[in-house]
Amino acid sequence: MLGSPPEPPRPPLPAAPEVEPDPLDSTQVNGRRCGRGHLNDPRLGQCAFCGLPVEDGGGQLVAGPRPALGLLVFDDGTTYSVDAEYLVGRMPEGDSRVAGGALRSLAVEDPSGAVSRVHAEVRVSGWDVLLADAGSRNGTFVSGPGEPEWTQLPEGQTHRLVPGTRVRLGGRSFLFESPSGVR
Repeated sequence: MLGSPPEPPRPPLPAAPEVEPDPLDSTQVNGRRCGRGHLNDPRLGQCAFCGLPVEDGGGQLVAGPRPALGLLVFDDGTTYSVDAEYLVGRMPEGDSRVAGGALRSLAVEDPSGAVSRVHAEVRVSGWDVLLADAGSRNGTFVSGPGEPEWTQLPEGQTHRLVPGTRVRLGGRSFLFESPSGVR
């Protein structure tokens, strides 16, 4: 019989250390890994990046650096990766939270003039992306996937963004997209 012998089975990937993330380091999260080592939201059954099954790990979560959780796709095609927290508005760079490094500036031009200097915050909590109105003059509105109507967010109250959520700020809008599909 010609041919080469079958390859021996490959050993499994080493498990990530099971340590608690530093509560002051918001870039660390607990999750589950797929067979290729991608860290995933523990609510997923398959990897958001490669589609392989997510390992149960005996119920144990592993700590690791949080991957980008999605994209903000604006009506003009401009796209921002949700890999940090943002302050969105006409002139967010003047806010002390941006100057102090707590939030990134995401400046939005609006020909209608309805976007406030500091309009909304995009926050990250664990594996979730949250949106909050930051006291804007004209409000922040959301529309869930497949919903035709818009709902105004009360100032300071957070709203969890799921894939397909549309957000309207003044005369501008963006869509939240995420590979996770967690709804």
